[in-house]
Amino acid sequence: MIKLLKFLQLNLNISQKKIIISLFDILLLTLAIFVSFIIKYESLNIYLIYNIYVFIIGIIIFIINSFIFNLNQQIIRTFNISNVIFLSKFIIVFTVIFSIFTFLFNFSNSPRSIPIFIGPIFFFIFVSSRLMLVYATQNINDLNEKIPILIYGAGSSGVYFNQLLKPTRKIVGYIDDDNTKVGRKINSISVFSYDDINDLVKSKNIKEIIVAIPRLNISQRKIFLKKLRDFQLKINFITLGQNQNKSNSNLDLDNIRLYDLIERDLKVNYDLNKEFFDRSIIISGAGGSIGSELSRQILMSEPKNLFLIDFSELNLFNLNKQLNLIKNQFKINTSIKFKLLNLVDKKNLELFFDELNNRHQNIDFVFHCAAYKHVNLVEDNKMFSFKNNMLSTINLANLSINSFVKKFVLISSDKAVRPKSMMGITKYLSEVYIQKISKKSETTNFSIVRFGNVLGSSGSVLPIFRSQIENGGPITVTDPNATRFFMTIEEASYLVIQASIISEKSEILLINMGKPVKVIDLAKKLISFYGLNERSKENPEGIEIKITGLKKGEKLHEELLINEKSIKTINENLMIANEEDNIKISFEDFQIFLKDIIENNSEIYLNKKLKDLNLL
Repeated sequence: MIKLLKFLQLNLNISQKKIIISLFDILLLTLAIFVSFIIKYESLNIYLIYNIYVFIIGIIIFIINSFIFNLNQQIIRTFNISNVIFLSKFIIVFTVIFSIFTFLFNFSNSPRSIPIFIGPIFFFIFVSSRLMLVYATQNINDLNEKIPILIYGAGSSGVYFNQLLKPTRKIVGYIDDDNTKVGRKINSISVFSYDDINDLVKSKNIKEIIVAIPRLNISQRKIFLKKLRDFQLKINFITLGQNQNKSNSNLDLDNIRLYDLIERDLKVNYDLNKEFFDRSIIISGAGGSIGSELSRQILMSEPKNLFLIDFSELNLFNLNKQLNLIKNQFKINTSIKFKLLNLVDKKNLELFFDELNNRHQNIDFVFHCAAYKHVNLVEDNKMFSFKNNMLSTINLANLSINSFVKKFVLISSDKAVRPKSMMGITKYLSEVYIQKISKKSETTNFSIVRFGNVLGSSGSVLPIFRSQIENGGPITVTDPNATRFFMTIEEASYLVIQASIISEKSEILLINMGKPVKVIDLAKKLISFYGLNERSKENPEGIEIKITGLKKGEKLHEELLINEKSIKTINENLMIANEEDNIKISFEDFQIFLKDIIENNSEIYLNKKLKDLNLL
C-alpha cells in the first residue's frame, strides 16, 4: 500500500491527485450507503436494488458540495482538529440536503431514515480514511526526505546535534577515533570506527557524513576533508555560531565551507569595532553582499544610528528582517533607518542629507559599497554603468564633505588595477576621484579599501558553480590558467571595518588576499566536496568542466597593486598601497572631464575620452 501511494505521489501532478481522491471519496460514500442499508435491514435488502437513485442523488450532492466547500484543497496534506470541524460542517450540510431530496423524491418508498444513518457512518469512514491517508503520506515523506548519514564524532556535540538532525536525517551510526567508544551504543545508535565507513557506505547506502566537531581549525578541517574524500560522500561540517553556546546554538550545516575552498584562516579581533559604539553611520548599497554583511557586523558594535541606503526594495526588505532579528536577540538599541534611494539622483540625495543636518544627525562614517560590479553585464551596458558608478561616488563624496562627515570609505576592487573592463575603469576613476577630493577636504577623511573576489557574493563563481553541479553540470570555466584572489564575505567586511578605523587621509588600503587561486582548481575541489568526480574517460558520468574562453573585459590574472610597493599597518592583513594619482590634472579639470562624458551620454564619446587617458 505504501509503495503504491509513494508511486502515485511521485508520478502524478496535483490535478491528477485531486481526481483520485475525489473518486476515493465517492467510493467511501457508496460504502456508507451500503452499510446504512445493512444496519437498517440486517442484510442487503431488496430496497437497495430498487433504490439505485439513492446512490445517484448522493453522489451528485456530494460532488456539488465538495466544490462549494473546496474539499480537496482543505485536507490534502494535514489533518487536525480544525479539519475535523471542517468535515463535520461538510457532512452536516451534505446530510441535510440528502435527507431533503430523499424525502421529496422517494419514488420507491425506501425508508426515510436511511439518510440519517448515512451521516454519522459517512463521517466515521471519512475521518478514519483521511487519518490513514495522512499517516501514510507522512511516512512516505519521511522516507523521501530523511537522508541516511553517519556522524563523525560521538562526543557531546555529536549527541547534541543528533537530536537537531533527526527531523531531516536518518542517523545510521557514529564514527569515532576513540577506541573506548567503538562498539558502544549512544541513544540506541552504534559507534563505529573509521575502518567501518566503507562497509557502512555500501550496506546502508550512506550518501553523507557530518563532522560534528564544531571547534575544528582550518588545518584540522583540511585533514578531515583529505581523509574522507576517498569515500565519495557529501561532507558536511557542523559549526556553532559566534557568541553562542550549545544551549542556544543555531545548527549550521554547510558541506562547502568557504574557508575550506580557499584554505584561509580568519583571525578575528572585534575589539577595534568598539569605535562604532554610539556613532552614526551610512552604508550605501546596504542590501548587497558586502553592504549587508557590513551592516550586520557594525550593528553588533551598537552604533547610535544606522542609515542603510539601497535602490532595491527587496534587498532592503530582506536586510530589515535580518537586522531586526539581531537587534531582538542581542537587545541592541540602535536606531536603523532604511532608505530607498538612487545615488545618481542628486536632488533626492541632497534632501536626505538636508534632513539629517536639520535633525543635527552628525555622520561619523560613510561606507560607499553601491556599484554595478558584474563585469560582463557592465561591459554590455557601458554608458549606463559608467553614469551609475561614477555619479554615485561623486554625489555621495561631495555631500559627505558638505555635511562634515568624519570618515568616507570607498569600496574598490582589484579590477581597478590596470583595468581592462568598464567595471574596472569605473572603480579606478572612482579611486582617482576620492584621492583628488581628499586633498581638497579639510573635514572629511577619505580612504579606499581594495580587495579581490568575494566568495559567495551575488553573481560570484561559487553560487554559479554550485548551481551548475546541482543541475548535473557542466561547470563553465573561462580559462584553465585563469587565477583570482578570493576571500569570504565575512572576512572582507571585517577587514573593511578595520581599515576604516586605522586609515589616515587619502590612503588606498589593500586587503591581504593571500596567493591567487586557479579558478579551475576551485571548480575541481567543489566537485569533490559534493562527493562527485570530474568527468573523464574512466568516469563518463562525472561532472564536466567546460572551458568557454575569456570574455571581453576579463583578465587572465588579477592584481592588487599597480607597483609592488606597499606599506605594512598594525593589522597583518592590511597594507597601504604606495601609489600616486596617475591622472595628472587638477581636481577641477577632472570634474569637468567626468561631467562632459556623463552629459554627452554616448558610448562612442565615452570610449573616445577613455582612450585619451589610455584606459582603452
